[in-house]
Amino acid sequence: MGYVFQKRVLMPWRTVARHPSSARRVGFPSRNEQYKIDRCLALVELGDFGEFHRMQLSGGKQQSASIARAFAIEPDILLRMSRYSALDELTEAACVNSF
Repeated sequence: MGYVFQKRVLMPWRTVARHPSSARRVGFPSRNEQYKIDRCLALVELGDFGEFHRMQLSGGKQQSASIARAFAIEPDILLRMSRYSALDELTEAACVNSF
């Protein structure tokens, strides 16, 4: 089960690409795990933002990073506190249609 909090909960010292890996395990991801992380980032259209930190992102992109972290564990169920109101329309549609 994956969970997306209403408040964007991102660690300021981690890059966008390291947030999904923190959901999967501690340490650096293997090549196969990195492929899955890259896929999660691409799903929420953050593929080009992997090296960015939290403060370098808009609120919507921060929420997208939180969603990518939830997708990284490949949940059967994804729970969220509220609608994807912080996301732009296209990213919201991609998230909703992915399940």
